[in-house]
Amino acid sequence: MLAREGVFGIVDPAAVPPPARIGLKLARLIERPSASSAEHRLAAALTRLGPTYVKLGQFLATRPDVVGVALARS
Repeated sequence: MLAREGVFGIVDPAAVPPPARIGLKLARLIERPSASSAEHRLAAALTRLGPTYVKLGQFLATRPDVVGVALARS
């Protein structure tokens, strides 16, 4: 679900270990084309995954040190 919503587009490939870059490229192949920002794609993916993932999103919103300030504010 996260790959389909384009959430992995947020990830910087340079920060990922070389073996995992292949998985990241494969995940990017199945994402839906979208003009929305990365923050909105992440919110949409968490909403579609259900209440447990909404709670995960709420938790991550309180942790800008983990997800970054831009994602935490959306």
